[in-house]
Amino acid sequence: AKARAAAGRVAQRFDVRFASRAQVQSWQGDLSRTLYLLDVRTREEFEARRLAGSRHAPGGQLVQATDEYVGVRNARIILVDPARVRSVMTASWLVQMGWSEVHVLEPEGEDGFAGWPTESGASPAPIERVKAWPETSSAEKNATVIDFSTSLRFRSYHIPGAWWAVRARLAEARAKIGEVPQIVLTSEDSALAHLAAPEVAALWPQASVKVLRGGNASYRAADYVGEEGLERATTAPDDVWYKPYDHADKETHARAYLEWEVALVERIRREPGIRFREF
Repeated sequence: AKARAAAGRVAQRFDVRFASRAQVQSWQGDLSRTLYLLDVRTREEFEARRLAGSRHAPGGQLVQATDEYVGVRNARIILVDPARVRSVMTASWLVQMGWSEVHVLEPEGEDGFAGWPTESGASPAPIERVKAWPETSSAEKNATVIDFSTSLRFRSYHIPGAWWAVRARLAEARAKIGEVPQIVLTSEDSALAHLAAPEVAALWPQASVKVLRGGNASYRAADYVGEEGLERATTAPDDVWYKPYDHADKETHARAYLEWEVALVERIRREPGIRFREF
């Protein structure tokens, strides 16, 4: 009760908006706008019972790494938490960050999910949502392995002899690798490899193209020996943002980051496309 009262004061101070089940279900039918249905509770609560189609996005992670959960600016964001505490607190920060279409779902019924289709258990693996390509259970002996993990993940662990590639730059990979008869594609959970497979097959029409079942996760789980390094990179390793401690010269990059951060406030003032609400 104390937490709800505190959340109520926060909601009032930061102009947090609420939405009913009917309103959200109406928005779900509006194909002209992107909508994110995000459950901000713990994974255990999320997997025990959740709204069908919702995604797990713990509030703290959602605020600190919003772009990992929300890919469309000005999309509608619906936050789910039957207790209406964590959802309000998360919404208050997103509102201050400039997200104007954030709504907290009003809970209904004893458990908050009355009237909604629900589901439980782990979320479906991404591969179940994409068209599957023929798979192989191992990195075949004479096959060329192409890995679509991030450069950071590839650098720390990959299948021995694998090439690192970025899906959007497959033409560069084709030029570097050349003509090969067999190709095995992999990524962290194999989903990205499946998505890239038709494009790889088009660039290597004479090759047999398969996807490693379960990707790198299954390879590691089988305790196979991996490699480190970026010796077989097919493009520049600028696919992800490297934190200061990801670089060899940590101190120089840490200082550069701090200088950037201190200058950010003034830079935001000069940027016409960015506005934060003040309360």
